[in-house]
Amino acid sequence: MGLTLLKLLKQRDNFKWTEEADKALVDRLHLQSPPILTAPREGKNLLLYIAATTHVVSTTIVVEHPEEGHVFKIQRLVYFVSEVLSESKV
Repeated sequence: MGLTLLKLLKQRDNFKWTEEADKALVDRLHLQSPPILTAPREGKNLLLYIAATTHVVSTTIVVEHPEEGHVFKIQRLVYFVSEVLSESKV
């Protein structure tokens, strides 16, 4: 998106909104919207992902559902938590 924005800013006289610029804007807006949590279903397995570094610990719980049009099951977010460790916890 940055390169497209620079092109638009330099073209002050001939401003045209292109499909490329529209797609870049839509993609960026998608990243800014919060994820929708899915309720777990009784009897379904949950997957737990843990990522830990020396300064951050993150945990995600997901559930897999088959969806039409997809070869593999789609993972849907159930819960997510991330914590930046304070100096005393590091």
